[in-house]
Amino acid sequence: MACNHKNLIRNGGFQHTLSPWKGSRARLVPNPIVAGDTSVSMSAGSRLFQVRKGTFQTECAYYLYFRVFNKSAAGVQAEMVASVAYLDAAGRLQRSTPLLVEPPHKSSPSFSSYFAIVPPPEPTTRFLATIFLVSKGSVLIDFVKVAAHEIERQN
Repeated sequence: MACNHKNLIRNGGFQHTLSPWKGSRARLVPNPIVAGDTSVSMSAGSRLFQVRKGTFQTECAYYLYFRVFNKSAAGVQAEMVASVAYLDAAGRLQRSTPLLVEPPHKSSPSFSSYFAIVPPPEPTTRFLATIFLVSKGSVLIDFVKVAAHEIERQN
């Protein structure tokens, strides 16, 4: 069966609202690059997550894509963790794939793109959680996507 590449995240572009995202100390702000667009602002201690219920493709890896803008003060290195977690029907953790991100300070304002490859879920997976935690500095997050992709097999 082919992997469908469909984005499982709702409102990954944060268009006019945070819903269905949940968390604390995360808020919508104007995107500094694209006029009329919004991003999520997070600082140390912030968390943001979305949990999706579904049937997941066990023969596919899931890719997490997102963009980060480091808006920390000069001399402060932002640090955050992005993660995808699989949970069973009872909400018990089956697997988590964290990615430590230290977005660069850029001379011209721009977002940096990141992705993580998440191993295939167990057949008993019923929920997929996408999580962002900021431990240092201040960042903007935008363009979040989680999608199934084929796994290349070596013969």
